[in-house]
Amino acid sequence: MRLAALFLAAILLVQAADPLAARARAKLTQIKEDKAKKGSVVMFTSQELNSWIREELAEEPALGMRDTKLELSDGIVSFEAIADFGKLAGGNPLVNGLIGGERPLKIVAQPDTAAGKVTVHLKQVEISGVPLSGILLNFAAKLVISLFYDDVEIDQPFEMGHNIDHATIDAAALRVYIKR
Repeated sequence: MRLAALFLAAILLVQAADPLAARARAKLTQIKEDKAKKGSVVMFTSQELNSWIREELAEEPALGMRDTKLELSDGIVSFEAIADFGKLAGGNPLVNGLIGGERPLKIVAQPDTAAGKVTVHLKQVEISGVPLSGILLNFAAKLVISLFYDDVEIDQPFEMGHNIDHATIDAAALRVYIKR
């Protein structure tokens, strides 16, 4: 749904080997370049998004993410991966000492959109199956989400830009609604 804003900043204009990733990349480019038709709805299937994420992260192995899986449900986005927290934190010695190395990661978020803004609410963050809360929850999520969009503040609205009015998520797709 409203996770489109998180993906927009990470778009690369390279040819995709996977046709689903190529289709998602083309749609994202259309939005990013403000070429989506006014009043249109741009739909991304979960298969397209998963293919696109895999290709983007494969092109950036230094980011420390692999074996990714994105699931969509009614208003909820779930993201799972094997994450190298040492790489994600840029070699921060404190992070390396606490959770450095590769670990399974799960983030469940509920993005809310309206009037061109999105607010990302965290529902769950787990590292190695251990649920996080408080500061650790926000820290781990920010490390991962900032890969896709630098200016994300958890539970704080921010502009989606690119003439996006709002977005919806259901089990079938993320739909991005362009302003009229």
